[in-house]
Amino acid sequence: METFGKQASTDRRKKKEANRRLVKEQRKNRLKEIAAQKSIKDETQGLSDQKLKEIGIKKKQEAANKEQVTLELMAELSFAQKINIVKTIKSEIISFPAFRFRKLRDLLTFCEDPKDIDVVLKAVEALCAVFIDILPSYRIRELGVDPDDAAGQSKK
Repeated sequence: METFGKQASTDRRKKKEANRRLVKEQRKNRLKEIAAQKSIKDETQGLSDQKLKEIGIKKKQEAANKEQVTLELMAELSFAQKINIVKTIKSEIISFPAFRFRKLRDLLTFCEDPKDIDVVLKAVEALCAVFIDILPSYRIRELGVDPDDAAGQSKK
């Protein structure tokens, strides 16, 4: 009987600790939001309309550049959705490589999917297309092939 009482009290204690952590995390996030809003207000005071528009455009570009694909999100997506996302990420990177270079991590995330080998192949194909577009003069060689041997074979 005593062990049951001790176990119940430890369970209650663990729930309280979890609730405290959750409340603390929520407060911390709220403070971060308030600080971000305050810094935006400080930045925007005294600026012209043109500057405000430029700041808004930059923030939109930064938000679009962030990695959006996580392993949890990938698990929920269907095969067709994954393929469409790979295609859109590829086209975004190729169209604006200077602004969308962080999207490469999203493509790499799709390469880690052990369930859908077709999605992995499409993601690798997209990465190759992106690298060919960005660095067309760079040669990708196979592992284990000596660079001198590869150059000698191409000359023959």
